[in-house]
Amino acid sequence: MEKIIPISFSIPSDKIVNKVPNKQKLIAHIIPGDISTYIFTKEKDYYEDYQKSYFAHTKVKGGYDCL
Repeated sequence: MEKIIPISFSIPSDKIVNKVPNKQKLIAHIIPGDISTYIFTKEKDYYEDYQKSYFAHTKVKGGYDCL
């Protein structure tokens, strides 16, 4: 039997979409660590940018932003 190990974060159900949105751009705008790309002032716009993108930059991190 496999050992189940809990993780310390989860995805809130209100962040899960019912279907994959149409992709309109190759890469999301935000680049973690590059403050000049932090252009969003509303959480909704932040998530929509990721939903519209095929890919996104990321790096090892933890907490609420690791979704």
